[in-house]
Amino acid sequence: MSGTRVDNRGVSEALSFVLVFALVIGSIAIVYTVGLGGLQDARDHERINNAERAFEVLGENLDDIVLDGAPSRSTQIRMSDATLSVEDSTHIELTGIDNDTGVEYTYAPQQVRSIAFESGDSTVSYSAGAVVRSDGDGGGVMVREPPFLFEDDRVVIPVVRLSSGGSVAVSGDQVVQVRTERVLRQNDPVNDTSFDRVAVNVSTVNPGAWSRYMQDSGLDCAEPEPGAGEGGLTLVSCEYDDVEQLRVVVIWIDVAFE
Repeated sequence: MSGTRVDNRGVSEALSFVLVFALVIGSIAIVYTVGLGGLQDARDHERINNAERAFEVLGENLDDIVLDGAPSRSTQIRMSDATLSVEDSTHIELTGIDNDTGVEYTYAPQQVRSIAFESGDSTVSYSAGAVVRSDGDGGGVMVREPPFLFEDDRVVIPVVRLSSGGSVAVSGDQVVQVRTERVLRQNDPVNDTSFDRVAVNVSTVNPGAWSRYMQDSGLDCAEPEPGAGEGGLTLVSCEYDDVEQLRVVVIWIDVAFE
């Protein structure tokens, strides 16, 4: 009987050791898995935050070209396993209407293109003078507004048209120099004309951000229409009334990645 008790005690101790060992290993695996996922999420969040700050600087540098007439500017952007590209993602259309004469001015839809930083489901982009951050929900937040002016009876729209004669996309873990150079600046013939109302239509992948911006600027906007914009994009259509002076300035800017 004593031998049986010893054998049972030995089996019990061995079983306890196995259970404790399994519990320790399981705990380590859970901590490792959760901790690693949390660390990766934190790195991804910091990466897109850094990109947002870099694009705010990019926006300021492009404003120097668009508003102040600077010939060129250069901005550094750290990639950190992301993709930087020039994309076809935004169109702008302007229409001025005189109710009495029926005279109508139209600046036909123009593809203004964008510079986009993509990491996972998150994107930070510069397009039509605005910097927008989207974290995959399709809405987007405008972190830097375009240099449009809607002031009392005056409307000024700088149309920033980007082009790229060289590489249109780079990726990996590197520091990229984004060089932007003014190619042409042209005042539209409509300048200083008055209209009863001016319609601003933007076809975009970030309709929520553009709609909120234009409503906050005093425009009346319809609900964004998915698929109704140029190239099947979502259309944001807004109007501004009683415009005594409409000015449209088109600026062509070449973009190069180095």
